Formats: sequence, C-alpha cells, structure tokens
Amino acid sequence: MSAAPRNSATEVAFDALVALRHTGAAARRRAVPSVLRPGGFAGRRRGHGLDINDVRPFAEGDDLRHADAAATARTGRLHVRTFHEERDRAALLVADFRSPMLWATRGRLRSVAAAEVLAAAGWEVIDGGGKAGLLAVRDGALDHVPVRAREATMMQIAGALEDSHRRALAHAREAAASGRRTTEPLAASLERAGRLVPPGGAILCATGLDTPGAAFDAVVGALARRRRLTLILIRDPFEATPPAGRITFYGDDGIVTEGRFSAADKGGRIAAFEALGARVRIVDSAAPARLDGLDLS
Repeated sequence: MSAAPRNSATEVAFDALVALRHTGAAARRRAVPSVLRPGGFAGRRRGHGLDINDVRPFAEGDDLRHADAAATARTGRLHVRTFHEERDRAALLVADFRSPMLWATRGRLRSVAAAEVLAAAGWEVIDGGGKAGLLAVRDGALDHVPVRAREATMMQIAGALEDSHRRALAHAREAAASGRRTTEPLAASLERAGRLVPPGGAILCATGLDTPGAAFDAVVGALARRRRLTLILIRDPFEATPPAGRITFYGDDGIVTEGRFSAADKGGRIAAFEALGARVRIVDSAAPARLDGLDLS
C-alpha cells in the first residue's frame, strides 16, 4: 500500500528540504575561501577580535593603542599585541508558521516558502563549516532545535520543519472549525530567538510580517545591535500586485469582513527595519527556494 502523494504547495516535506542542499552547492564551495576552512562562511570581518594572537616589535602602520606595556618594559623596545578574529559562525533559523502564513493565491503557501528558503540558508551555513538551529513559531507553541554544527543538525532541522508545519496546519483547521482563531504577536518569539543564538551569531527570520506586535520594532533594534539579524519577508504574488477594490476575507477572530489589501512593502516599514540595523530580503512565495548572496557577516 503506497502512501498518499504529498502536495508540495501546501506541505513541508523532509525530502524536499534535504534536496535543497544541492541548490547552488558548487557556488557555495567557491564562495568560501580555503583559509576560512574549517570554521565557516565568508563574510566581512568585524573589528580586530578579542583574543591575543601574538606580541611582536612595533612596525610601521601598527596601532599604538595595542602597545604591550609589559613586553615594552622588559625589552626596552616598543612591542604591540596582535589579535585574531573570533566569529561565532552560528545561525538560528526562525520560521513563522502562525496562521496568517498558511495561505497562498498561487504557488506554495507562504509558510512552505518560508521553510524552504530557511532550509536552503541552513545548508549554506552548515556546508560552510558553521552551526545552525531552528525556532519554529506556531499559534500557541514553539519548536526548537539547538544551534549545532554538522549535517545531522540540518537533518534534524528539516524533520522539525516538516513536523511543526503539519501541526500548524492541523491547529489552524481545528481553530477554524471551532471559530476560535487567535494569533500571538511575533515580537515575543523573535525576542526569545535572541537568547537561543550565541553573541555575534545570526538570526534569519522568515515571516510575512503579519501581527508583529507593538514591540516588534524595539525587538528588531535590540537584536540588530547584538546579533546579525535578517528579516526574510515572504511575499505572495497577490501581495506584490494587490487589487484596487475591496475584498472579503476572514479576520484573525474568524469573522468574515471586507477591506483593502495593502502593498507588500508593509507601509514602508522595510526602510525602517534597515535603519534599525536589520537586513531585509523579499522572497516571492511562488519563486524557487533560494537566498542568493547570503551574507551573515
């Protein structure tokens, strides 16, 4: 007896997420200089680092602020400290599977697109020698895979994405049938994500930015100061070119109402997030799952 075929537009499939490892794999290998292996993906260096690498005589061009008083006094010749960069090549993937993400007009559900683009990014991190973890946000629940290295971690993340999305769909169906539909703001979950990734690590949050919460901007600003935060905005084709007239839709409370659909830039908030220090990428839900030019430096 064969299993029922999966619907790739509405379901997150473990096999599909694993297969994304090979999307652009050759390009990823070329992008990671051998001098950085083992130990992570390429990126801009952030300062001099904190760990002392060596103490040596002063040379033209050295920064006098790094003078080593003890070595200078002992030898009678000016010595300076050199440092090596310490970067935590870790990324936490945050998947928004709350009920507002579970829809589409063409192609995949926005939630499916979010899972696939995060999986593609996760493979890029792991294959670059880094570490990855997952925080999947559902209505009333969170699913977490700790940040770790190696291929086995991405396999666990792929399985968790599949399971979490299945549970999110089941919960949405039950909520719709009972007429009790509630969506908690994303801000609290994103704030928690900041505590699950090491300092200096990266957070990639794939969301449609529905019901972000009043504190969302403050959370974005705080995280961007301590982590490398990328907001991946998943956009349905309907959002890119919304109709001019009024449409009928279900609100979060399950009540049928009418309204106008706003444009996909969320009222110009993208520029505001970038001003707070976050990086913003827009991904069309109907497009292939890839995040070209990923830079987590």
